[in-house]
Amino acid sequence: MTATCFEGVSTNPDILAMADRVFGVVRLSIQRATCVLNNVPATSLPQKGVEKDAYDFLKSYQVVNRSAVTRLSGISRTSGRRVDIGDATLLGSSIKLNHGAPDNLFEQARANKYFDGLKLSSATLAGLRWDAASKKAVVTADKSVQASEILNALAFRRVFADAPGTATVVAGAAATTASAPASVNARELHLKLKSLKAIRRFGWEITDWGNDNIYCGGDGLDSLQQHVKAGQFAIHTFKRDGESFDIRPDRTFVKFNLGGAGAWPRAYMANVFLAEKDVDGGFVEFLQKLWDAIGAEVIKLATSLAMSAIGAVVGAVALSEIPVLGTIVGAVIGAVIGYVVGWLLDTAKDDIFESPDNPLGMILPSQNFRFNGGRLVSPDYTQEFSVGSARYLMTYYWQLVV
Repeated sequence: MTATCFEGVSTNPDILAMADRVFGVVRLSIQRATCVLNNVPATSLPQKGVEKDAYDFLKSYQVVNRSAVTRLSGISRTSGRRVDIGDATLLGSSIKLNHGAPDNLFEQARANKYFDGLKLSSATLAGLRWDAASKKAVVTADKSVQASEILNALAFRRVFADAPGTATVVAGAAATTASAPASVNARELHLKLKSLKAIRRFGWEITDWGNDNIYCGGDGLDSLQQHVKAGQFAIHTFKRDGESFDIRPDRTFVKFNLGGAGAWPRAYMANVFLAEKDVDGGFVEFLQKLWDAIGAEVIKLATSLAMSAIGAVVGAVALSEIPVLGTIVGAVIGAVIGYVVGWLLDTAKDDIFESPDNPLGMILPSQNFRFNGGRLVSPDYTQEFSVGSARYLMTYYWQLVV
């Protein structure tokens, strides 16, 4: 099996159920921060957590979009319906959280057993078993087979077979193109941005007359929980529809170290965000802090559910020993970040792009594997970004560095 590219959130219902619960807490945490910013009675700001990061971002963001910040503290739209923020009730439950308590909302949600009832099935865990005698998780010995099992279990939106010069979508199954292992281990895996094309720029709103100054940034995470950040950078100022810009040299968006201790196969995921500079207000930096803030919560939740499913003692196994578990964590975080972006855009109505293809991902069966044909560079892939009538297409690829 060769390295395999995937795009979009997982469609596995176990993964989505976890993401929905986590997003519910994140949503209220952001709204709590907004209420504090707008001096809503009986609200306070915890010393740490999502609320504190959201408060710092929104305090800066209100300079460019005060009305959006005001809307967040009152009535907002989630999952296609309007929600009264004042009661601080988690969606799908009767649990009410206290906006004035010293504990952050994740701490309150755990204490109220909001995450109880979630589960990870044996299918989601890709055949993972627990050996009571050795007190070790039992995983498939063949790394190529195991990588295929993980891809099937997590059911990402799109999976690509790796063939020279092509990117063939494989629906509902892992790509299994044969490829002989290379003799030299790769040191790093890079996500490279190659070009960006303005299919349709902004321009319909009176505030959008003029050029599009497009900036980019985001995060990367691997199944060993190596979190890398892509600081915000300028791509290009687009002056007309249909304009294509070659990023020269190709931009290394994130780079992952492949030499760390831990089991193979490994998954690598990245969320790429675009924003029109004039309205950004620190949005990318906030998403990076959000990734940090929810990462520990998701690891704790996923590990507990997995250990319960296979009959192990919670905490008995390091995350790095179970490839599918680290990938599940990344899939949940990626989905939550996507939900947050979509929800904030629906409320803010601002020039920050949304992409249905986030996160972008790659699964490597082992450190010495190559892309099909022994290549160090994957085929080119395309990611779409849109907001309102505006639409951009980005070309990207993955590169192994030896």
